[in-house]
Amino acid sequence: MSCPVCYIKNSNYTVNCGSLHTICDSCEVQLRIKEPSRRLKCPICKVTEKVSGRRTTFSYEYELNQLYNKTNLRCESGLCNNITIRKCSYPDDCSRFICIICMMCVSHFE
Repeated sequence: MSCPVCYIKNSNYTVNCGSLHTICDSCEVQLRIKEPSRRLKCPICKVTEKVSGRRTTFSYEYELNQLYNKTNLRCESGLCNNITIRKCSYPDDCSRFICIICMMCVSHFE
């Protein structure tokens, strides 16, 4: 049976929603990483898992890789190379990440 989310791959991850809905591993990883609690919300019935289903090694490795990459972002202000913790404070909704020392990106000073 194909995955009800992407319709491409075979669904082999069973969501613990009580209804035995299944999705593919790729969709499981993408949906799980979006949830702050890392508990998957079933894309069909919208019930959140109380306990995670049987995850693959791919799922765990992808989640760890995403978390590692988020924590090792560097300041994009152009002024330093510190680790980032927040977005630029410039009022025009700048999407660059900056460290606690830099107030805004160098591009806003021009």
